[in-house]
Amino acid sequence: MGQLAELFYENPGKEFYLRQVARLTKTPKTTASGKLKELVKQGIVIRKKDEPYDKYVAATENMLYKVYKKHFLIEKIYSSGLIQALAESIYPKAIVLFGSVAKGEYDKESDIDLYIMANEKEVNLGKFERALNHRVNLFFEPDFRKLSEELRNNIINGIPLYG
Repeated sequence: MGQLAELFYENPGKEFYLRQVARLTKTPKTTASGKLKELVKQGIVIRKKDEPYDKYVAATENMLYKVYKKHFLIEKIYSSGLIQALAESIYPKAIVLFGSVAKGEYDKESDIDLYIMANEKEVNLGKFERALNHRVNLFFEPDFRKLSEELRNNIINGIPLYG
């Protein structure tokens, strides 16, 4: 279901036809049809009756959609090795995901924002950005109190990934 669901997570406002979904996910049409039915049943995707063919769009107002979407990218972040690489090279006290990804409101253009509780260090993120298909922004600050109030609030409402 991952690749098919990812299409709707990364393009939340876009409508797709069944053939489009099959082509973009490199999935046979019958398989895509079955998976779309399951996503509709779960409330993650909405099927819009249309002529000559039905369209499918992300159910962005559904809380379950946001939860699955958020967890999908968090799992992708971990499996890319990014968190492990940061932990082993920077030795931070904490790593926190915040911003649109943490809220489950991201799209394919969104950045992945990570607060790193450590001194700033040069990190090559290229291979992780390619694996994630998102730019990664690292915000370094060893003393949380030195951050602006707005940034602190965003981080507090974020998701701890390490520490």
